[in-house]
Amino acid sequence: MKVMKLTALCSALLLASVTWAQANTNESAGVYKKACTPELIQAAKSNADLCYGVNTASDIQITKKNDDKYKIKVVIIGESTNKNYMNTYGYPLENTPFLSSVNGRFFNNFISAASNTVPTLTRALAKNDLNTITQHHEKPYYNNNSVVDLANKAGYETYYIGNNGSFGDDEIGFTNYFLKANYFLPVRDSKPGFDNLFVQEKVVVDDNVNKLTNDFKMLPAFKAALNNPSDKEKVIFVHMWGPHHDGWPKGACELVKNNYNINPEQFDTGWGSIANCYVSAIKLSDDFIGDIYSILQENNKNGDNPFSILYFSDHGQGLVKANKQHVKALEAEYKGYIKEGNLYLRHGQLVKGAYQVPLVVINSDDTKREFRDETLSEWNLFDYFASWLGVETNLTSPAKSIVAETITPEKDIDVFVFPRDEFVKYDSLPQDTVLSPATVNTQVVADN
Repeated sequence: MKVMKLTALCSALLLASVTWAQANTNESAGVYKKACTPELIQAAKSNADLCYGVNTASDIQITKKNDDKYKIKVVIIGESTNKNYMNTYGYPLENTPFLSSVNGRFFNNFISAASNTVPTLTRALAKNDLNTITQHHEKPYYNNNSVVDLANKAGYETYYIGNNGSFGDDEIGFTNYFLKANYFLPVRDSKPGFDNLFVQEKVVVDDNVNKLTNDFKMLPAFKAALNNPSDKEKVIFVHMWGPHHDGWPKGACELVKNNYNINPEQFDTGWGSIANCYVSAIKLSDDFIGDIYSILQENNKNGDNPFSILYFSDHGQGLVKANKQHVKALEAEYKGYIKEGNLYLRHGQLVKGAYQVPLVVINSDDTKREFRDETLSEWNLFDYFASWLGVETNLTSPAKSIVAETITPEKDIDVFVFPRDEFVKYDSLPQDTVLSPATVNTQVVADN
């Protein structure tokens, strides 16, 4: 594998260098040829679908590039974040101090494409429609018109820094998008021993695919990406672990306690640990986004590196009341934890909270906080991304914009429900109860 070391960080606290897997490029053909070597595939547990199609040329043609003053663009992909549990969007506990105070554009009605990470990101990060993907994961899956292809075509230098899964059987679908970035760093799927920084010479995978890691470990790599000398403007994709939790009643608490060493129940929702810990985990995501913003501000202290941040979550979390089938299916793994009739926050549910997610644009020169009420669908994220980049293409519609003054709302939105592998109408779903002090002792609406 071709490996390139970026600049060493000067901070005394970060005495290490960042190692990246770098793409080989064929500029004349306009095709980015990723260093998808046999070693990388072997490291990724011999997954034959890894690198499938990454040498395929994109169909994207840039038809217009508008004047854009932001030299650094950062895409923060959140995880499992129901916006109804964010103080930014009205939750009564103050768990988003950064997003609740920073100037920017906030969308109140952004609906995720699907209920889980893989079916969402394979759809949202590329030019798709309802007729092209009907399964949770079609193997081998690839789309050569992704947001990474779009950024590359627009002339940006592209980076991917990820703390989510990269090399699992299903994750390969969207990983193959990011493998076309100029620089690729899957922080979570790496061997242990990089607490100071990612220092090994090859991309390798942690055998414990369920190991949860701390999102803040991505910050040194993010700084290095900013400092990497380049004559191009940059798009940096940052993929968070966020408040994602695998264990039904205990995952969020373990995530916060074990990976961040703080009190997992610093917020009292009135609903017990499952809600307290989830709200605390969202606070950590807000802190992380705030740190990204601070780093970008420092990088722009002389006014020569204006920036824009696009933040969204892949999907939300819906409220579910455990039934006998849940208890039976999960008894071996969560014996003693899951009980029939108890409430839990999970993804993959037939309630609106599983799809109600944040969408935020923050620019370095924003002077006000603006909340937009238009209903938008993550199905059109490819178009929204193009508008945010300031480009028009043969595959996107200028009418589908998140930066224009006039925004066209979406209607009749479909969402994809996994593991049912079916589409449902978002408007047909009930609004689940938000677990907060305001809803204690009220009648609960939940999936079951």
